[in-house]
Amino acid sequence: FFTDWDVVLMPVMPCVAIEHDHSEPMDQRTAMVGGAEVNYWTLNRWMAPAGACFLPGTVVPVGQTEAGMPVGVQIVGPYLHDRTTLAVGRAVEAALGAFTPPPGF
Repeated sequence: FFTDWDVVLMPVMPCVAIEHDHSEPMDQRTAMVGGAEVNYWTLNRWMAPAGACFLPGTVVPVGQTEAGMPVGVQIVGPYLHDRTTLAVGRAVEAALGAFTPPPGF
């Protein structure tokens, strides 16, 4: 893939940022994704390809929901090309603007 492309853009999670929940042990927590209640650990699936393959990943904000929650994109690059993902992240930030914390933070 990376012989033809510099990076791949992937979701960070299958949903926008969620509220922190420490009410249950992590393996018993759930979150809403697309109107369905799912196990907390399923939120990590989009992070796994980069991590399992030792690829650099940079996450940058790309906007906010109507409720003001941040939305990000994961920039994944070839092995040992950390500076590439960081450079693309800087370009995304230059095009879309810097992160703005949601209300109350």
